[in-house]
Amino acid sequence: MLPPDESAFAARLRGIRYLGVVCVLLKLARPISRYFWLNVNHPNARINGIVEYTNLNPIPEAAGHFAYVPHYTHTDSALYAGADENVFKETWLAVKHIAADLTDADLTGYRVFRDPYAQAICTTGFANAQLGRRAPIDGLFFADSTHLYPADRTQAGAIATACACAGQMSA
Repeated sequence: MLPPDESAFAARLRGIRYLGVVCVLLKLARPISRYFWLNVNHPNARINGIVEYTNLNPIPEAAGHFAYVPHYTHTDSALYAGADENVFKETWLAVKHIAADLTDADLTGYRVFRDPYAQAICTTGFANAQLGRRAPIDGLFFADSTHLYPADRTQAGAIATACACAGQMSA
């Protein structure tokens, strides 16, 4: 999308390496646990955690219960390239290892999503590689997770980054 005379800027953008994410969204008849965020370290569950969104932001019970299981991985991994159904099956088995009282009847739906730019890989010297929010093209601004460095990604951090970018735009 950048004009040819901005190839140096485009190259800097492409130079940032990222981990991708394969995210399995589960719609359930009931919660997996009572927690919003559950870190997982279980030999039979190859997942890092379970995020039960509706434990943080309840919705009407009739709408179901939503949880997601993110798998952060390189985009050339077998997991990232795997068929949605296989990724789901592996994830669902892992979730059932964590919550042994869950049954297939508790699952009312699922979707698998992928994003190749989920988490910037912050290597040595990353602070020097960061780009500002103002692009070299007049009127073009951008804000992404790389602007959160050295802090980790959080919703509060993303909102603060967006506000700072909006502040620069209006200045």
